[in-house]
Amino acid sequence: GDFTLTRILGVGGMGVVFEADQAGVGHPAAVKVVHPHLVANPDVLARFRREVHLTAGLQYPGIVRVLAAGESQGLHWYAMEMVRGESLATIQSLRTNGQALPEGSPDLGDPRAIAELGVALLDALHHAHQNDVLHRDVKPANVLIGKDGRMRLGDFGLARDLSPSAERMTLTGLVAGTL
Repeated sequence: GDFTLTRILGVGGMGVVFEADQAGVGHPAAVKVVHPHLVANPDVLARFRREVHLTAGLQYPGIVRVLAAGESQGLHWYAMEMVRGESLATIQSLRTNGQALPEGSPDLGDPRAIAELGVALLDALHHAHQNDVLHRDVKPANVLIGKDGRMRLGDFGLARDLSPSAERMTLTGLVAGTL
């Protein structure tokens, strides 16, 4: 599409997240691309489309915003706002190892900072629940802290659509997500 992929930000079970430049916009985006070997699986594509649909419906400051989605040359992708900063998992690891923390990182030794982060996360989850979305994969790696100090919840790949008309995709015995 309009995006030029510049570097890999992360790799997961469903795909790869790249930093990308969007033509004519002038600011970076994060683009998630489904692994090519998974595209032939209709269940994977259905889950991916559900992730895009559910996340795009959650316009909230504490949730990573979807910018665009599509399919290009057989690759299925969606673009999200680029959160400059680190995940809470990375910040905790750096803190544990005595390394310098990135700009905007919360002080995880300060109870007030932890409480403020918790409230921001709960606000984002409440917004999702009010919109019939259950995240189901809340973990430090999916909590992003921008250099501006703001928290954004990302990765709705395992989210469940709680709306009455939603198609159920969870099967007993199916393992998905990070153990």
